[in-house]
Amino acid sequence: QCLGAGQFLGRSISPLWYADTLLAAGCGAEHPLLEFLQKLGYRGFVVGYQFANSDGIHGWLTAEETQVFFTYLQDLDLPQFEPSFAAMDRFRSDWNYLEPGAYSFEQVSLAFLRTVTGMAVAQSRGVLWGNDVSTYLKDLP
Repeated sequence: QCLGAGQFLGRSISPLWYADTLLAAGCGAEHPLLEFLQKLGYRGFVVGYQFANSDGIHGWLTAEETQVFFTYLQDLDLPQFEPSFAAMDRFRSDWNYLEPGAYSFEQVSLAFLRTVTGMAVAQSRGVLWGNDVSTYLKDLP
């Protein structure tokens, strides 16, 4: 029930990587955004990692949780761009991301998460956090 396509947010990071960015934006330690990030970071322990130290499914949000998460993310001062994977890809140059103006890479990455979350909401879907998770389908006999 999650959005099918994926977006690179940073090399081997976890959702809790955004905690300092959120605290700097005025979100206290009890802010609901941090609870949603914990679900994205730890709910996947139910199914475990595929292999290696940080690869595999970390966590997910249901469609209902994604809607609430997106509402909170809209309040943040982050880069704005059209809600599409093509728009996010325009920030990439030779496997590196360009920082738009006064925003840090962490803020750009969080803006990508907000954008993907908004795209999921538009399709009544949830979001999944994974590192090196295969996104192809294989026909089974």
